[in-house]
Amino acid sequence: MKLIKKTLTRQELDSIRCGDRVFDESGKSGVVEDIEIVKYKAATHYYYRLKNSGTILIIV
Repeated sequence: MKLIKKTLTRQELDSIRCGDRVFDESGKSGVVEDIEIVKYKAATHYYYRLKNSGTILIIV
C-alpha cells in the first residue's frame, strides 16, 4: 500500500498507477481505478478515483 499525502513530490504522485492500493492521511483507502491530472494556473490537481471508496484529491 502506498501513502498519498500533500507533501509528496510530483514525481512520486506520477509514479502511482491504476491498480495500486493506496491510502491517505484521513483514512480513505482502496484500489486506484482511474487517475486524472488537471493543470490549473500554477497548480496541478491529482484526482485518484478509488473502486467503491470515492476520490483522493491532491493539489501541488
